Amino acid sequence: MAYLQHTLPSTEKQKLIGTLFSKSHPDRVRPGSVLTVNLAHAPTSFSGVLISVRRRGPDTSFVLRNVVQRTGVEMQFFVNSPHVKDVVVVSRAGGGGGGSSGNGGAPADRKKQRKGLKKAKLFYLRDSPERMTSASAGVR
Repeated sequence: MAYLQHTLPSTEKQKLIGTLFSKSHPDRVRPGSVLTVNLAHAPTSFSGVLISVRRRGPDTSFVLRNVVQRTGVEMQFFVNSPHVKDVVVVSRAGGGGGGSSGNGGAPADRKKQRKGLKKAKLFYLRDSPERMTSASAGVR
């Protein structure tokens, strides 16, 4: 039973998997969001644009991309890893969804809501640095 306690996600990690990286939770993060991951080892934090989420229960992982000293850097983090202390959402991607805008969902409002990134995996950011800089305007 002790082995099982070490392999199961802690309650904090279960909350991350259940809210931020869930497929249907209203507070989930979408690709294009800017996240900061605080780590237990050096480097102590990494900020970047979320380009993909791989949902596999306890093995859920996500990939962040940032430009550091004019070089593109991607890091993959496993949510259940003991090295990941905390995941902070700096800015959320503007995506549609929900449809509960409060004013009946007028067509003009839908266009404003839908403004954002339209793909589930943003691997095209690797090839276009100008799109990357526009998505990560506030990332250091």
